[in-house]
Amino acid sequence: IFKVPSQDFIKPANILIKVDFPLPFGPNKPWILPFLIFISKLIDGSFPDYKRVIPNKGPYELSARKETFKQALSSVSILANEQYNGVLFELKESNPEMVLQTYNPEQEVAHAKIPVDYAGKDVKIGFNIRYLNEILGVLPEDDFKLTLENEQGSALIQQDADTSTQYVVMPIRI
Repeated sequence: IFKVPSQDFIKPANILIKVDFPLPFGPNKPWILPFLIFISKLIDGSFPDYKRVIPNKGPYELSARKETFKQALSSVSILANEQYNGVLFELKESNPEMVLQTYNPEQEVAHAKIPVDYAGKDVKIGFNIRYLNEILGVLPEDDFKLTLENEQGSALIQQDADTSTQYVVMPIRI
């Protein structure tokens, strides 16, 4: 398994989509093309077991629409604290909507509500808006599922059409 930082791979990957010949891949092997030289270094070290970070099916699971969720994040991000850029999700067992809230140092608050299908207990949890937007930006389908294993754990974002692709976002304190 090679871990390549996404920022190092996005631009070359867009170029390489059009390339129709084999490329060398391995630790410290450069890709030399007529129009591009791409070098990535293998970082030697111990990495945590990624399977422990990916949440299992938990008692908190919601389904939502990507575009509706992105619009709500965009509207509340205006008042988000610039240092943390956090949004607080509030989900209630008896209510089919999610409340998104952001706060800033001037004690201003922004709220947005979106319809969701939610199965779980009442929960409040915070996430970084930028990380959520990055994930939502690469989801090909409009419907997605967000699963929490517990009230302070990471969130697993998947689509019903492609369960092999998993996105994990860690919570933050707000």
